[in-house]
Amino acid sequence: MSKIHNKKRNSVFLYEVLVRELTKSIIKKDENKKNEVLSLLKEFFKKGTILSKELECYKEILDSKGLKKTTVEKIIEEVKKVYFSLGQNALETSHNQLIKKVNEKLTPSIYSTFIPNYKNLATIYQLFNSRKISPKKRIMLEENLIKDLCNEEKKEEQKEKLEPLTKLEFRMFVKNFNEKYGGLLKEQKELLERYILSSLDDIELKIYLNEEVGRLKEVVKKSLTLKEISDNVDIKNKTNEVVKVLEGLKEKPFDEIMLEQVLKIQNLSEQIEKLDDKKEIIKEV
Repeated sequence: MSKIHNKKRNSVFLYEVLVRELTKSIIKKDENKKNEVLSLLKEFFKKGTILSKELECYKEILDSKGLKKTTVEKIIEEVKKVYFSLGQNALETSHNQLIKKVNEKLTPSIYSTFIPNYKNLATIYQLFNSRKISPKKRIMLEENLIKDLCNEEKKEEQKEKLEPLTKLEFRMFVKNFNEKYGGLLKEQKELLERYILSSLDDIELKIYLNEEVGRLKEVVKKSLTLKEISDNVDIKNKTNEVVKVLEGLKEKPFDEIMLEQVLKIQNLSEQIEKLDDKKEIIKEV
């Protein structure tokens, strides 16, 4: 096999790209694209699928960032055992099917999407596919990954250099960076992950949603005390409408319509907390 990272076969890269595409399509009200992306995510990454298990292997290692070196080493060793037990033929089949459907239903250009932690993703990919890599190369890869995960404060000269980016990839990164909704908020990403990977009657999803709606309601209600909002009747009414939407969510089943509403209010909440131009913020909701 090639030692070069094949990002099309990296489950974390594919998952992150699809989640970003889903968010853009929801905000831009592109129903066709939203349904296509959501269908792919649910088919290939729902709980129990082999790609969801592979995804979890990547996340277990990435989530060890900041832990002690000995702990990170143990986590990597245990995760590799789990990964190798998944079955390489089944993994390859699922990857082929997902790539084929992405190419058919979406566009190959999404592979140029910029994803944070790209270098670590590439290193983990090579470790998981290291059986034909020389022992020296494998040890060096693992040592570099452990050093990076344990080093919380990176120096300028130690900044990650991404695997060679094509001009198209770089242009796509710049474009995505500058787009209004090019990046996901932490809470938006968590909501999408829970929605995609959980069944609609999942108790954990309901608990999380209840807590998140409560948080959003508190932020929006607090904004009513701001002079810019309280002194403007139109903006004040609009803000009260948002509060009513949040209060009404507990009486409805959690579906794609509610998902879209919460994503938008999460964006509003983040802007309110930054204390930016409140008048323009509320008008956008």
